[in-house]
Amino acid sequence: FISGPEFHLDGHVRTGGEFTPLALFEYFRSQVNEYETVYVAERQCQTSHPLWKHIVDYARRLLAATGLERCPFHLEVKIDDRGPCFIDLGARFPSEGGANTMSRLHPDRPNAFEVAAADYLGPNKFAIDPVDWSHHDSVKTLLVYGISTSEELIHTLTGIDEVEALNEFVGWIVKPQIGDQLFRTKELRGAPYIVELCHNGDDARSDELIEKVRQRIRWNESVSISDRLRAKGSNLRRRIHRRLT
Repeated sequence: FISGPEFHLDGHVRTGGEFTPLALFEYFRSQVNEYETVYVAERQCQTSHPLWKHIVDYARRLLAATGLERCPFHLEVKIDDRGPCFIDLGARFPSEGGANTMSRLHPDRPNAFEVAAADYLGPNKFAIDPVDWSHHDSVKTLLVYGISTSEELIHTLTGIDEVEALNEFVGWIVKPQIGDQLFRTKELRGAPYIVELCHNGDDARSDELIEKVRQRIRWNESVSISDRLRAKGSNLRRRIHRRLT
């Protein structure tokens, strides 16, 4: 078992193996439903983060050793007493809308999909200017993951409007709805919701926002017979739609 904080670094490997990192996020996991590594949040690391240089230098050497070219990359890495150790490396974008998040951190640069498409078509000189980190380092993006401790339908749901009214709200990656079938969360796909926020504060502000989202989104606190019928009907309509399409 490799201990220590866990991060994911994302970007592109360009023509000739040029290494272009675009975003580093730290994972926050917790023991939930008897599983020790359940996602609860991710927090963007600015280039001033004390581990930024160590992780980026390690990733540069690692990707050079793979020989990858003209593709996005998603690297998951832990830091222990011996330094960085990669957990997973994929020639892909990060999941859960990660390419969109990464693109928003660099608004003056072509988005990540455009760069990947250009690389897929062949060697090119598209978007080869040095990365401007000024906007990236002026904001803090975070993802908040919902947790379900039981298997149930969502019959009633509150807090959606309150979360969307936050000045820091960016968007839902997974938006909870009446009729959603929940399972006990034990991995990423079991999160009842995932919401992206962005602010200009410090890590303490990130922690405040994570707690604020958790306090506001509630389900099944008071359920009537009509609530149950409505939720079951919504769930049934979605299942029929999936089978027909």
